[in-house]
Amino acid sequence: MVQALNTKLFLEGNANAMMSPVNIKQGRIFYGDQGIEFRANAGGGYIQIPWTNIETISMEIFLKFYFRGFLSRRHKVKLLNLSGVKLSKR
Repeated sequence: MVQALNTKLFLEGNANAMMSPVNIKQGRIFYGDQGIEFRANAGGGYIQIPWTNIETISMEIFLKFYFRGFLSRRHKVKLLNLSGVKLSKR
């Protein structure tokens, strides 16, 4: 079991991590005081990104009310696309 990165959560929800066009993982995303965490539902797997490693986060919005997902750009690392995100406040 992996130790959680965050000590306090602000938002959480379902998401799909788009690791590549053919490697899509379903799971849960957590936004907290220390960074962003993604935990896959099936087959294990997790992503932990501290806030200090994130340059920007952008959101894809359509028709002023529907958002498809978040994109995070990390220092010297490729873009991480989290789509199908449905968040709820903690």
